Amino acid sequence: MKKNKIPKNDSPFVGWLLGYVDTHDVNLTTLSLKAGLSSGSLRSVVNFPDRKPSLETCVRLAEMTGKPIHEILESVDLGVSKVGKNVHPDKSKLIQIYDQLPIVLRRSLVKIAETISEAAHEEVEENA
Repeated sequence: MKKNKIPKNDSPFVGWLLGYVDTHDVNLTTLSLKAGLSSGSLRSVVNFPDRKPSLETCVRLAEMTGKPIHEILESVDLGVSKVGKNVHPDKSKLIQIYDQLPIVLRRSLVKIAETISEAAHEEVEENA
């Protein structure tokens, strides 16, 4: 297993990312492409300390690697704590449930939530 050089960007995200590629014997370019990203997107985050991955990059990596999205977001300072400290506990619980589901079931959970939301909006409009 090839060990990566110490990166210029020593953020928790880059540390996790390099650990992942070392453990799974894959390079950054291959991981980028498998996640549906451009070939150099992950390498640029590693090599340039001022760059952070986008939200979309984080989501794609979570889906590809199985790492919970909230953990990836926290590692790049995009987590719930940055969004707001007054996040409702139920919302936090929904995020945890979503993260723990297999990828194929995540979309089902979103569809269920959308159906509930649409029904609630229709009921409000009927009562208005």
